[in-house]
Amino acid sequence: MSGQETKQRLTEKALVYFSQHDYQGSSLDEISKELGVTKGAIYHHFDGKDQLFLAAVRLLLSTLSGILDSYFESDAPLDAVLKQVGRLDSLKAGVEDLTGITSVLANYDRFLYMLTTGMKKFPELQESIGRIYQRFIKNITFELSRAIQRGEIRQDTDVEAVAFELTAFYEGTLLLDVAGVRVDNGELIPRVIDSIMSRIRVSELNEEEE
Repeated sequence: MSGQETKQRLTEKALVYFSQHDYQGSSLDEISKELGVTKGAIYHHFDGKDQLFLAAVRLLLSTLSGILDSYFESDAPLDAVLKQVGRLDSLKAGVEDLTGITSVLANYDRFLYMLTTGMKKFPELQESIGRIYQRFIKNITFELSRAIQRGEIRQDTDVEAVAFELTAFYEGTLLLDVAGVRVDNGELIPRVIDSIMSRIRVSELNEEEE
């Protein structure tokens, strides 16, 4: 295994570790033991715990960003794209396929805690997460604009407002889970998307008026 492959493997193992353990309270001794390597092996590739943590979170953010982008590469109808975006099981499967890691998104509250802890200590992570949200909203806005051009939704649709509404809804369903409010996302998300689409979809009446 090359040095780069070893570093990648350590980063993946660290991501699993930090998604399950408190970053602040973890020592490098504990981390190296859990990762099954010596501290020397970690220091060979990273300056210490901080750099290892940053590498792990950046790997996750890069993976999530790529998966979210891929949802908008389809030519499927708008409602099908929006329903796919909201599927947490699909997001988890994407992370597993790309990294081989199955447990990182298993508990969203632990995942969220990992990110908030990281953002407090490393401001650059907050900027990275902000860019992902901005890109996500931009992608939804673009998808809505394409739907207008295809005649799927009304010309007067406020695409920026709807994009913000959808983003808040997607994040809200995840935060409900953190709060212990169990929601059947597989059943609720399609209903909410259908409700939003009913407000903006081009109807036969709209077409006759035009």
